[in-house]
Amino acid sequence: MTIFKIFKQKKGLTLIEVMIALVIFIFPIFATLSTVTFLYRQTNSRHLELLAENLSNYILEDLRGRKFYYQIRDSNGNIIYNDPNATFKNNLQRLYEGLPKNRPVPNPFYQGSTLLMRYEENLSINENNLYFDFEFRTSDNNIINIKNFYRAFSFDLYITRYPMDILRIDDIYETIYKIDLVIKWKEGTRDRLLKSSTEVSYHEP
Repeated sequence: MTIFKIFKQKKGLTLIEVMIALVIFIFPIFATLSTVTFLYRQTNSRHLELLAENLSNYILEDLRGRKFYYQIRDSNGNIIYNDPNATFKNNLQRLYEGLPKNRPVPNPFYQGSTLLMRYEENLSINENNLYFDFEFRTSDNNIINIKNFYRAFSFDLYITRYPMDILRIDDIYETIYKIDLVIKWKEGTRDRLLKSSTEVSYHEP
């Protein structure tokens, strides 16, 4: 028997057998990669949600802790107190009046009447904005700029001032500020958002 005949009798793999073997080998790899990709997306999505929740809590706590007013008026509308140190970043009344847009909304205390909601949209914490200070002071008195943790987010801020007594519209004891905050971010091609609200009545910080 010649060498040629020996090799001729050996059976090899057909193309179909090779293809089937490749499919059997590759399918678990793709399944594993698909699972890992899905878990990564889910983890990243939850991470962004937690950051958005933290940012929302930070901003609302900041707003609740600000001074309530900078001007007090008498029944004739005359200013009887005016705080010269009031800014957008330390005073709710100043912040409300400084928001650039406005629209009427229903007044829940007096049916049929409306209130003025003031707001600004698409504020970015990548920029130096007028309304918030994103410096966080730790217990050992170090300052951390939290913008570094939240660069993916922007937000809409809405504030409505509710006088509970229509005859005492400038009375700080009869006023509530309703604050609505919308945190926005991108998740792949999806637009995500988180809405949160709070109400602030008269207080001294």
